[in-house]
Amino acid sequence: MALEKGGRLLIDEVDAGIHHSRFLDFWKTILQFASVNETQIFATTHNLECLKYFDEILKKPDYIHLQNESRMITLKALPDGQIKSYTRVFDEFDYELVNNIEFRGESNYD
Repeated sequence: MALEKGGRLLIDEVDAGIHHSRFLDFWKTILQFASVNETQIFATTHNLECLKYFDEILKKPDYIHLQNESRMITLKALPDGQIKSYTRVFDEFDYELVNNIEFRGESNYD
């Protein structure tokens, strides 16, 4: 199946196989692709470095226009077993990253 202009691309564990030193260039490539092809990207990760580089690239002059379209979504298991999602716009997830506030959800592993 080919990716169509205006489509969606889902990438599970987007950081898998990417060395941390390449995250900035990786996000540049992903965001350029998305912008040119009007493609919505859904990427999952728990990797804090990967998220920080995503935040960093969105602050660069060539990518600042994408801040309004960028979201960070956290899924959390509630005590009753349901899953709740929390969506943050750029300013919110930027604030949490800059201030070292954990937002990646919690582990059920002890």
